[in-house]
Amino acid sequence: MLVKEIDNVTKIESNKRFDTSDKVINDAFINIIVDGKPLINLYYSPESTEALVYGHLLAGKIISSKDDVKSLKIDQETNTAEVTLAPGTHHSVEPNRNPDYVCKATDIMAAAEKFIPGSENFRDTGALHSAALCKGSDLLYFVEDLSRHCAIDKILGMGLLNDIDMSQCYIMTSGRLPSDMFDKIVAAGIPAIVSRSAPSKKTVEMAKKYNTIVCGFVRSNRMNIYNGSERII
Repeated sequence: MLVKEIDNVTKIESNKRFDTSDKVINDAFINIIVDGKPLINLYYSPESTEALVYGHLLAGKIISSKDDVKSLKIDQETNTAEVTLAPGTHHSVEPNRNPDYVCKATDIMAAAEKFIPGSENFRDTGALHSAALCKGSDLLYFVEDLSRHCAIDKILGMGLLNDIDMSQCYIMTSGRLPSDMFDKIVAAGIPAIVSRSAPSKKTVEMAKKYNTIVCGFVRSNRMNIYNGSERII
């Protein structure tokens, strides 16, 4: 459960004080261990943990396929995810790239219109980031997380676990696009990322280097294209 309602909240409004309830987000830590060695401790919203782990491994170029994971044991009590890699799995796997990917501007804006209503939990709490894996105007998968990086990891994991050809998709996110988040998109071989917010200067520079489409301030009727405008038709 992403959101929980709590009591005993004191609210002050127009110089009046009263008791009420409010909705807050659940949070947790998960310690990812790969082949017996600690990899990272992630702070996240405790849903879709399997997808989070797979997506983080993909984004870190540790795996390139779900078959690269021999086993995954998640223990919510100890907050651990123990990964055993399949024999022959190599680190720093280079992803497939799709430099010829094109997308319609109308499809991106139509997807943005569907994306906004999906963020109901954000409206309730003001504390969640959203991400979606999109193809054309369709949102294939949608997630929310208190960490925008974990939201991206979860989306990548969902695509990987469901055998989606992500070289034919794009990522939509609610938050800004820093370069470390862009790294995840490049590592997964996704040709485009669009956001309701803005990219950083470093992200735009990296997008030019890796020939990746970057769009910001996406709404149902407008957007800014920071790289790859010739492939938005």
